[in-house]
Amino acid sequence: MSDEKKIRFQRRAPAPFGRPTLYREELATRAHNYALLGASDAKIVEFLGITRPTFQLWKKVHPEFATALKEGKVDADAHVARSIYHNARGYSHQAVKIYLNDGAPVYVPYVQHYPPSQAAAAYWLSHRQPDLWREIKAVEMSGPGGGPIDIRVQKIESVIIDAVCEEVIEDAADLPRIETDVV
Repeated sequence: MSDEKKIRFQRRAPAPFGRPTLYREELATRAHNYALLGASDAKIVEFLGITRPTFQLWKKVHPEFATALKEGKVDADAHVARSIYHNARGYSHQAVKIYLNDGAPVYVPYVQHYPPSQAAAAYWLSHRQPDLWREIKAVEMSGPGGGPIDIRVQKIESVIIDAVCEEVIEDAADLPRIETDVV
């Protein structure tokens, strides 16, 4: 190929294919806000009215979209983690009670106390330090007389067939016999 043809070939703009994208910059903001609400990727896909492959493509092609999603999820997770932490430790906050005195409101400030939550503390510790706080559920099985279990490799089908055949033979023993002449 001559140098002139190579240059002409290189200057040619890529041919557009497929339909135009539905992506707009404001969709990154909408996805971020929806992620802040704790929405999963599947819910965000549904909310945006796109398909899962389109969603994955937008995350690859539009870095601002992927960043908005990640930041929204991290912020939401951090907020929930902070809430679990405060519930586990217990907390207090300033509050105001409003009373009516002769038709006029009276504002009485006070401190509202919330005691520590054992469930929140157990959840927090089991996830932050699983080696120390994991809830272990052990099941021990033994064979006859507390001995070891005898394990034999059999196909489940043969065990079922044997059980069914034994039941059919037992049921057949109760039936009256019919004599037939077989030649």
